[in-house]
Parts: sequence; structure tokens; C-alpha cells
Amino acid sequence: MPAKTDGGGAGKRDSGKHENGGRDSDRRGTKRTRRGRNRPWWKPSIAALIAFAVLAGGLLLRYVDPWFVEMVRVRAFDAYNRMEPRQPQGESPVVIVDIDEKSLSQLGQWPWPRTVVADLIAALRDQGAAVVGFDAIFAEPDRTSPQR
Repeated sequence: MPAKTDGGGAGKRDSGKHENGGRDSDRRGTKRTRRGRNRPWWKPSIAALIAFAVLAGGLLLRYVDPWFVEMVRVRAFDAYNRMEPRQPQGESPVVIVDIDEKSLSQLGQWPWPRTVVADLIAALRDQGAAVVGFDAIFAEPDRTSPQR
């Protein structure tokens, strides 16, 4: 069966031309998309340039780290930790023994006699403490111990 033609000859080929006589683009500097709309070739380049500029600006701000950026970063970190604090992963090998108001009301104001501090260290050793550290200065001899 012979191929049907529209009167223009046997099997007319598509020459890439459109109704307006132009090729794949109507104007110079545009390219045809799948839906047939014309789009300037430089629009994707501008979008990529803007994205790159935003990324480079953010990295520069993080590198320079001015006071206002640091303030925002620190406050956001604090807010996040108040909302979702990190949960301990099992037993911690470090225990902090803090001298609180209750201890001060029972034993008196600081500095405590060295015998009280020695009793505290002995109690911690009995509980299995391998190392005991103090965040206090014991610069002078003890004048409050009962042995003096």
C-alpha cells in the first residue's frame, strides 16, 4: 500500500522548519523547550549564578563570623538544646559532685575544714571513684581543722 501524501510529493520529510519559516527558535538567543515555548538561553545561567552567590555569601559569613552572626548561631544552639537536650548514652564514667546550698547550710560556709574534705574523698573512694578532682584552691594551711 503506498504512503499517503498531502499532495506535496512522495513522503515529505520534516525539514525542521515551522509554520513561521524559522528553525527551532523564533528569535536569536532562545531555544525551544519540549512544550514549544521559547526561553532565553541565559536564564538557567542566572539562576545558577544566584545560587552560587548565595552559597558563597553564606560560606564567607561563616568564615568571617562577625559578632551578630555568632550571636544568632549561639542563641539558636542554646534554644535547640533547651528544646531537645542530648540524652546521656548509658552510664557515664564521670560524676560531678557539687557543693550546693543544702550542703553549705549543713556544714557551714566555705572553706570547710580539711577533715570534712578528707571524709568526702573517702566516701567517693568507697563508692568506686578512681580519680577525684577539685575546682577549688587550697593555697593556705587549714586553720579550721579540729586538730589545730
